[in-house]
Amino acid sequence: MNCLSCGRELSPENKFCPSCGAAAPPPGRLKSHMTLAVLTTVLLGNWIFGIPAVVFARECELAAESGLFAAARRFSRRALTFSLVGGALCVALWAFLGLMRFLGQGGGF
Repeated sequence: MNCLSCGRELSPENKFCPSCGAAAPPPGRLKSHMTLAVLTTVLLGNWIFGIPAVVFARECELAAESGLFAAARRFSRRALTFSLVGGALCVALWAFLGLMRFLGQGGGF
């Protein structure tokens, strides 16, 4: 693992870079969930939850680049939450509209 600021090799137990003092990146890769946020916005058409999800995903990326890993994790969780809730609401709405259409065409029980 390398320092995000100066590129020096860091050992896993380093919390800060001994060369420049920057915070060490967290173990494992932090996911911003940008792809899911964009899919929620564009593919599902849920702008109400999709736009905040995209903004939180971008803030996650910016915070991670700046070494603010606690903030990046918070933004990552928010992006995931908004994406999943927005997607679930779209699926529920589509199912409801499909049922109403089905029942409106005389397809009762």
